[in-house]
Amino acid sequence: MKAQETLFSMPRFAHVLRKELTEGWKVNLLRIVLMYGVFAVIFLLYAYDRYNHLSGSAQEIDPVWAFELDVFVTLLFVMGALSGSLLMERMKRKTGRLAQLMLPATMFEKYLSRWLLYTVGFLLVFLLTFVLADLTRVVVFTLFPPEQVVKIQPVPLSSIYLVGHPIGIIEHTKEIKTFIAAYFFLQSFYMLGSAVWSKHAFIKTTAVGMLILLLYGGTVGFLGWLLMENRSVTPFISYHTFIKLVTTFFGVMALVNWVLAYVRFKESELINRW
Repeated sequence: MKAQETLFSMPRFAHVLRKELTEGWKVNLLRIVLMYGVFAVIFLLYAYDRYNHLSGSAQEIDPVWAFELDVFVTLLFVMGALSGSLLMERMKRKTGRLAQLMLPATMFEKYLSRWLLYTVGFLLVFLLTFVLADLTRVVVFTLFPPEQVVKIQPVPLSSIYLVGHPIGIIEHTKEIKTFIAAYFFLQSFYMLGSAVWSKHAFIKTTAVGMLILLLYGGTVGFLGWLLMENRSVTPFISYHTFIKLVTTFFGVMALVNWVLAYVRFKESELINRW
């Protein structure tokens, strides 16, 4: 048998992935409903207040859009971190570790299946719940319109509105890669934390992250502010070059964190010594 066939087999991997989906479907469904509920409650409460306190002339766009995009970004990072910290939740107890270690598949296949669920799967679910919650707002306030005339429309997630638009969350197209790389870096950091600490991974990883920010964040932030001030060329480096360096750093560190998380998972023992 070839080495790559020993490391990865598509039929075997499909079985592992199906097992992950079927065994935890109740918990995952509850998390999806909770995610939708958080979005829906926030959107409905804010929209009710915003629609009934409009001032000035008629709005050209739905006045809730900018807020919803801010919520989209904030909760993407927060929930992404939570999702990453759940990567190794099956390894919290001895019985869970035993079931994982005895599963007839390679450690790479087990890791990859969970990585797909909590990275790619999370992003798909996050986007779906956001859209459903936004549509809920539209339906509710279309059926029960506010007293003032206002355009009630679903928030667009196209690049036209996300980049460079007055309500956009990203000012320049070149910053999209940095935004994506920063997200994956954050989530991968929490995945690594989940692989290191079997219990209370989110809290412990957050504490370590805060410590790193206190030690290095101030210096890096100050240097970054100097380099990016007025988005002009500095004697040392231009803004665009700085953005490329930051994007590369986040991307490389995300890959490093994923690899380290796999190495830690691969070295898992029945008796957790960490």
